[in-house]
Amino acid sequence: MPFAICRIQKIKDWGSLNSNESHTATIKDIPNADLSVDNLRLIGSPDDPSLATLVKEKIAAIA
Repeated sequence: MPFAICRIQKIKDWGSLNSNESHTATIKDIPNADLSVDNLRLIGSPDDPSLATLVKEKIAAIA
């Protein structure tokens, strides 16, 4: 049975955003990660730039 986990937390700086993305996308080594499971990128596509870049572009478009 498929399942999803949704954790929502405030990210207060760009370093935290980059670290969070690296962990979620398993870009950095995560010892307890199951590498047989593919992560879905909900914002953008895998070929897009980093999440921080996408957020900065979105903020610039709004301002």
